[in-house]
Amino acid sequence: MKKYLLPILIVSFWSCGDETETTDYSSEPIVGLWNWNTQTMESLNNPNTNYILPYDSITFDFKSDGSLIIVDSRQIKESEWDFNDYNGEGIWEPYIGSDSVSIDNGAYSEGRREYAYQIDMNNTLLIHRTVNADDESERIFKDHFTRN
Repeated sequence: MKKYLLPILIVSFWSCGDETETTDYSSEPIVGLWNWNTQTMESLNNPNTNYILPYDSITFDFKSDGSLIIVDSRQIKESEWDFNDYNGEGIWEPYIGSDSVSIDNGAYSEGRREYAYQIDMNNTLLIHRTVNADDESERIFKDHFTRN
């Protein structure tokens, strides 16, 4: 019995090695450093609440390993609507076969959410999402970025 037990134990420990899967999104066009320029909000039910917030000094760094670093180096907030400090780290991943990404960062996404994005010929990134507000109105948020 002992002569069978030793080979079984060796084989079982040998096959339990650390298998770390690495993520490589380097071929995704969103990878890189982006400056956040503006955010627009369009209310489909109440156009009187539409707004445009100018941003500067906020960068999003979409890393090829799926990590996301947001640096908010603003000295003052742009308006009374702007109450977030966006500094932080998070994760992102593309939805294969679509122009959408999943972003999970506390200040920007408030949990893991899906965002559609577009990058035009001028290297301008547009990330947009539709949100249903408490008053049941549908709002479209569009965040405009330029590549750094």
